[in-house]
Amino acid sequence: MSGPPDHIGLDLVRAAEAWEQAFNAAMVAAGYPLFAEARGRLIRYIGRDGVGQAELAARAGLTKQAVQLHLVALERDGVLTRAPVAG
Repeated sequence: MSGPPDHIGLDLVRAAEAWEQAFNAAMVAAGYPLFAEARGRLIRYIGRDGVGQAELAARAGLTKQAVQLHLVALERDGVLTRAPVAG
């Protein structure tokens, strides 16, 4: 006799992780090695209108200092540009 089925939430987490791995592998294969790096994971949290550094850190679950280091590298590599947040 088998045990109880996995919870739907666990199935969804596994599916999301599998999709993310496949997406990142496809992006790397297409010539975008950034998606194999930790700093590439920040891209998902930046909308078209941008996001403040503190909010980005909160969304990503990282310290502001870690985000700062990644943003410096992303800006240096021409992936993004930074501007002061209005207000």
